[in-house]
Amino acid sequence: MYPLTDDTPDLLAAVVRSSYVAFRVIKYGGSLYLVHLGVRALRDRPAADDSPRQVAAGDARIFWQSIVASMTNPKTILFFLSFLPQFVTGPIADASWQMLRLGAIYMLLTIIVYGALGYFAGQASRWLREGRGRPDRVRWLTAGSFIGLGVWAALPDRR
Repeated sequence: MYPLTDDTPDLLAAVVRSSYVAFRVIKYGGSLYLVHLGVRALRDRPAADDSPRQVAAGDARIFWQSIVASMTNPKTILFFLSFLPQFVTGPIADASWQMLRLGAIYMLLTIIVYGALGYFAGQASRWLREGRGRPDRVRWLTAGSFIGLGVWAALPDRR
């Protein structure tokens, strides 16, 4: 057995590109899996949960966990280290204050966007749960999307 190295993804990509059989197995396997997910979504009806969800009103733990997760996210760190310094101008002594201001603007915009997203997601969830027949329509739409994508992925390329 060969050990996994940094070049392993490139090696696998080269094998899949050069092997007709490997490419077809992956292509049709993925297509079958999408169709399988669609059929399962149609067949498995979720149990009706009409009870209101209990959320701790004053639980700030989730808020702080999300802040820690965001601050330790490598993508966020790379963003701040590579993208923001491009916008720092003037004397080097003022760079830390400019980075602080740019970071604060980024945080404010993030709070606005994610706050709006959370609010509207809650509204959409309530609308879907309270509507008669809406969960079934969403289930059919999801299942049809999976099945359609699976069939489309299995079709021959038309280049």
